[in-house]
Amino acid sequence: MVVGLILLPFLFLQFGLQALVMQGYAALAGFAVLGIYLFFLFLYGLARFRALRYRLSRTLWRGIRGGSDDQGFGYGISAVWKTIAGGLALTLLIPWSMTSLWNERWNKMSFGSLDFAASAEYGPLFGRYLLCLGGMFIIMLVGSGLAQTLTLSSDPEDLGFFFVLFALLAIYIAIPLAALVFYAGFFREAVGALSLGDLQFEFTARTNDWLKLFLGNVALVVFTLGIGAIFVRYRNWSFFIRHMEAWGVVDAEALVQSHTKMAGHGEGLLDAFDVGAI
Repeated sequence: MVVGLILLPFLFLQFGLQALVMQGYAALAGFAVLGIYLFFLFLYGLARFRALRYRLSRTLWRGIRGGSDDQGFGYGISAVWKTIAGGLALTLLIPWSMTSLWNERWNKMSFGSLDFAASAEYGPLFGRYLLCLGGMFIIMLVGSGLAQTLTLSSDPEDLGFFFVLFALLAIYIAIPLAALVFYAGFFREAVGALSLGDLQFEFTARTNDWLKLFLGNVALVVFTLGIGAIFVRYRNWSFFIRHMEAWGVVDAEALVQSHTKMAGHGEGLLDAFDVGAI
């Protein structure tokens, strides 16, 4: 399935578009790129939905499982237009897009005879998002100023090394850290607004906890020359379990087995996009 849905369109991007341009169909090639891009957005949304559905169908408590009867195609369409809408107005709608898709995804899931309810709000996240967006803007502004300094310098080779070093640090450290500050708040808000019957959930990790996880993963990979990368997923799951909390009352006699179908497809499509469970 992954080969047919991802590899074939990718091969067309690599070779088919070149053939169209060389034959004078540049406009058609442009529309084809746009169509494939939208198709990949749809696949990404579909993959996230179906992977969650699959995981819930394989998660058991006293023999009772979860899942969803929804196939996820409607969610895939929502993921396309909400992702595009989130990028409008200087990306200021991204908090709305993320919380809206989270709610839509979980509101279609169930466990046993109980339905999940998600009501995450983007309002409390907007200030944090503006702060992180400003941090990214400052990073790019500093990089632009450094590039201009290199251009005007009489001996640009003296500053070339520092510019390359700055670019690497910005791309792989500074910008991801700024994004992580927002995501820490988003995940706390999203999980805190999730419920299952009388059960309420909370994710207790603060920004500094996420930073420790992120920097620890980076150090583990760098100082082991890549060998430690195999332990990153274990660290992520351990982090998730340590900070996940639930409270409330579970009426075991009222909770009956789910009547949803067992999901036949797993996480392969989502894994092809290199997306983890958290």
